[in-house]
Amino acid sequence: MTLPLFKQFPQLQGKLPHLPLGNFPTPLQYLQKWKHHHLWIKRDDISGNLHGGNKVRKLEFALASTTPANWLCSAGAQGSNWCVALALYAKQLGHKTEL
Repeated sequence: MTLPLFKQFPQLQGKLPHLPLGNFPTPLQYLQKWKHHHLWIKRDDISGNLHGGNKVRKLEFALASTTPANWLCSAGAQGSNWCVALALYAKQLGHKTEL
Protein backbone atom coordinates (compact mmCIF):
# COMPACT_ATOMS: atom_id res chain seq x y z
CA MET A 1 0.00 0.00 0.00
CA THR A 2 1.29 3.43 -0.90
CA LEU A 3 1.18 5.96 1.91
CA PRO A 4 -1.11 8.97 1.41
CA LEU A 5 1.96 11.23 1.77
CA PHE A 6 3.65 9.52 -1.18
CA LYS A 7 0.44 9.58 -3.22
CA GLN A 8 0.17 13.33 -2.68
CA PHE A 9 3.91 13.96 -3.20
CA PRO A 10 5.26 11.15 -5.40
CA GLN A 11 8.63 12.89 -5.69
CA LEU A 12 9.27 11.96 -2.02
CA GLN A 13 8.94 8.22 -2.67
CA GLY A 14 12.38 6.66 -2.35
CA LYS A 15 13.90 9.90 -1.01
CA LEU A 16 12.19 10.05 2.38
CA PRO A 17 13.06 7.01 4.51
CA HIS A 18 10.04 5.16 5.90
CA LEU A 19 9.86 2.18 8.26
CA PRO A 20 6.40 0.58 8.60
CA LEU A 21 5.63 0.21 12.32
CA GLY A 22 1.88 0.63 12.52
CA ASN A 23 -1.31 -0.94 11.28
CA PHE A 24 -2.73 1.63 8.89
CA PRO A 25 -5.20 2.85 7.90
CA THR A 26 -7.00 2.80 11.24
CA PRO A 27 -10.77 2.30 11.16
CA LEU A 28 -13.59 4.67 11.98
CA GLN A 29 -15.97 3.41 14.66
CA TYR A 30 -19.50 4.56 15.29
CA LEU A 31 -20.01 5.71 18.89
CA GLN A 32 -23.54 6.97 19.33
CA LYS A 33 -26.17 9.43 18.31
CA TRP A 34 -26.04 12.67 20.30
CA LYS A 35 -28.47 15.57 19.79
CA HIS A 36 -29.25 14.66 16.18
CA HIS A 37 -25.57 14.05 15.36
CA HIS A 38 -23.87 10.75 14.73
CA LEU A 39 -20.52 10.51 16.50
CA TRP A 40 -17.64 8.62 14.97
CA ILE A 41 -14.11 8.15 16.27
CA LYS A 42 -10.88 7.43 14.38
CA ARG A 43 -9.30 4.46 16.17
CA ASP A 44 -5.67 5.58 16.21
CA ASP A 45 -5.39 3.90 19.61
CA ILE A 46 -5.01 0.60 17.73
CA SER A 47 -2.49 1.90 15.21
CA GLY A 48 0.44 -0.01 16.69
CA ASN A 49 1.14 -3.24 18.52
CA LEU A 50 3.39 -1.62 21.15
CA HIS A 51 1.76 1.79 21.52
CA GLY A 52 -1.14 3.42 19.73
CA GLY A 53 -1.89 6.95 18.67
CA ASN A 54 -0.57 9.34 16.08
CA LYS A 55 2.97 9.05 17.46
CA VAL A 56 3.42 5.79 15.55
CA ARG A 57 3.02 7.62 12.23
CA LYS A 58 5.78 10.06 13.20
CA LEU A 59 8.07 7.29 14.42
CA GLU A 60 7.76 5.50 11.09
CA PHE A 61 9.74 8.38 9.60
CA ALA A 62 11.88 9.34 12.61
CA LEU A 63 13.27 5.82 13.11
CA ALA A 64 13.59 4.90 9.44
CA SER A 65 17.15 6.16 9.01
CA THR A 66 18.55 4.94 12.32
CA THR A 67 20.64 1.84 12.97
CA PRO A 68 20.48 -0.36 16.10
CA ALA A 69 23.80 0.99 17.38
CA ASN A 70 22.37 4.53 17.62
CA TRP A 71 21.52 6.22 20.90
CA LEU A 72 18.26 8.08 20.61
CA CYS A 73 17.65 11.10 22.82
CA SER A 74 14.37 12.95 23.23
CA ALA A 75 12.59 15.10 25.77
CA GLY A 76 9.03 15.56 26.89
CA ALA A 77 6.94 16.41 29.91
CA GLN A 78 6.47 13.87 32.67
CA GLY A 79 4.24 11.10 31.32
CA SER A 80 4.91 12.12 27.70
CA ASN A 81 3.24 9.78 25.21
CA TRP A 82 5.95 10.64 22.69
CA CYS A 83 8.68 9.46 25.06
CA VAL A 84 6.78 6.26 25.87
CA ALA A 85 6.22 5.45 22.20
CA LEU A 86 9.83 6.26 21.29
CA ALA A 87 11.21 4.08 24.09
CA LEU A 88 9.00 1.11 23.15
CA TYR A 89 9.66 1.18 19.42
CA ALA A 90 13.35 2.03 19.81
CA LYS A 91 13.82 -0.95 22.13
CA GLN A 92 12.07 -3.24 19.64
CA LEU A 93 14.53 -2.07 16.97
CA GLY A 94 17.57 -2.55 19.23
CA HIS A 95 18.26 1.12 20.04
CA LYS A 96 19.26 2.61 23.35
CA THR A 97 17.30 5.66 24.47
CA GLU A 98 17.82 8.59 26.77
CA LEU A 99 14.59 10.34 27.71
